[in-house]
Amino acid sequence: MYYKNITRRGFLRLIGSLGILIGSTRLSEAAQAVECLPSSSHSRQTMLAVTHAVVPGAENSPDKSAGAADACALDIIYDPYYGLEPYIALLVISIDWSSIIRYGRLYKNLSFDKRTYVLQLKEEGSWFLKKGFKGIIILTKIAFYGGYKNSIGLEYIGFPGANPGYYDFSHDKVFAREKTVDGNLK
Repeated sequence: MYYKNITRRGFLRLIGSLGILIGSTRLSEAAQAVECLPSSSHSRQTMLAVTHAVVPGAENSPDKSAGAADACALDIIYDPYYGLEPYIALLVISIDWSSIIRYGRLYKNLSFDKRTYVLQLKEEGSWFLKKGFKGIIILTKIAFYGGYKNSIGLEYIGFPGANPGYYDFSHDKVFAREKTVDGNLK
């Protein structure tokens, strides 16, 4: 009867491992089934184009990996907690105006290289615009690399997931037999 020979530590390790295994599969299923905020308005489409310039998706990345739009970057940009939503209209007008002056087209209709260049110009602009676009860039990176709504960015950088715990490397095992001159183990 195996259950009579199991120790308390072994039982807790087994239950913890099973809990982590079941919990992580459910979390990964939930993370992949997340719906992102739709880009229905002009300002959301422009902000989506900005997120594509910050963390490009499969159409522009060299390794054809997922981008910020796949990680629901619009959700964090429009999240009321961060307080950026009241200023987005001004940022959209500013970036569209710069795109029209420089290239004759709206920002969302530019190529990837032109979008990146215009965003770089806006990031170096006036104090207010610099802070606003810097905020959008930071929130986009948080959405992708921080796993705001799903784990696409975390998987991209190779994050292994939750720590299942520490192994008992030193219990009941002898690692050194040699003794120093003082009589201590090496």
